[in-house]
Amino acid sequence: MAWINALISVTQQMATHGYTPVIKKVKSESGNRVVSLDSFTQAALRAHHTRRAQWKLACGNAWPHIGLFFVQPDGQPWHPQTVTDRFEALVRDSGLPPIRLHDLRHCAATYLKTAGADLKDIQELLGHSSITMTDTYTSVIAELDVERAKPKPPPKSSPADADARHKRHRRHHPPWRCARGPHDTGPRPTSGGAPRRLPSSPELGARRVLAD
Repeated sequence: MAWINALISVTQQMATHGYTPVIKKVKSESGNRVVSLDSFTQAALRAHHTRRAQWKLACGNAWPHIGLFFVQPDGQPWHPQTVTDRFEALVRDSGLPPIRLHDLRHCAATYLKTAGADLKDIQELLGHSSITMTDTYTSVIAELDVERAKPKPPPKSSPADADARHKRHRRHHPPWRCARGPHDTGPRPTSGGAPRRLPSSPELGARRVLAD
């Protein structure tokens, strides 16, 4: 890959033959492509370019000129398995579900399609030789939409939640209030907790007479 300004040119790939790294051409003619870089990626590449220049200066004449941008501090290429192991360790430490390094291509394509990108643009970005391969992501997104549209079961409440709801109900609806009818004249609880007897109908009539 050659980094030029805000573009990256994909012309070769590093694979392994047994355990030996091998640099070879991309799989198909469509794999030779130029990709535009976003500002975040540009900043990351420029920072690495600065580090790489410092490593090269420190190595002096011992720096190997192998034509690769991503190298170790001594200028030697990274082994593909080392990169894979590092990626898997980062995924594991992050607590995310397991994912292969190659699966990042699928993630990028799915995000682009969800955001409304055209299939043809995604095909060119990934270097697919046929748009049929790219169209696979359409069916994946459709399956996700179906799952998202399914009704969700109500959340399960814990015993602590049920106890809290019961206490709130008792606080707003005391037992004596719920157990009485509108004409019940039996004893009611007072502020002190002792029952207070309400006057019966004859007593109320006598008080009205005296008041008059």
